[in-house]
Amino acid sequence: MKLTLLVLSFAFVSLSEAQSVELAHDKEISISNLYVYSNKEKIWNHGLLFQFIKSINTTKFGVGCGFEFINNDQIHYSFGPILSYKPIHELCLSAFPSIEYTDSIESGSFSFHLESSYEFEYREFNLGPVFEFAHNKEDDHVSIGIHAGYSF
Repeated sequence: MKLTLLVLSFAFVSLSEAQSVELAHDKEISISNLYVYSNKEKIWNHGLLFQFIKSINTTKFGVGCGFEFINNDQIHYSFGPILSYKPIHELCLSAFPSIEYTDSIESGSFSFHLESSYEFEYREFNLGPVFEFAHNKEDDHVSIGIHAGYSF
């Protein structure tokens, strides 16, 4: 797995450096394949994070929405708005306050996610590592994985 991540990262670095014209896109849809560690349960689970982000005019900020799914003993869902900031073109920092559910819609509680991703771009596609920290009143979790996006 580590070798695959390393090879994909180097491939995208090479391709993104070969691209000389920067394309101006203001919207992105993405999916992140995550390995999630639950601090309460002390186990690793699989998760997916879906996002849509639209840039705010010509600023480094964006707004959108996100949906996270974690598959463990209790199915875990989070949905909410996202505020993103790109201090440099390839680095994206996001805050994701959300309502979190486990198994049933009646179990909603507030959670807060912080995420960082580094994007290697090739034309309208990007790929790179992602790290996330999430907190709610019952548990904290950290996630690492691969972010893949499409800008338009």
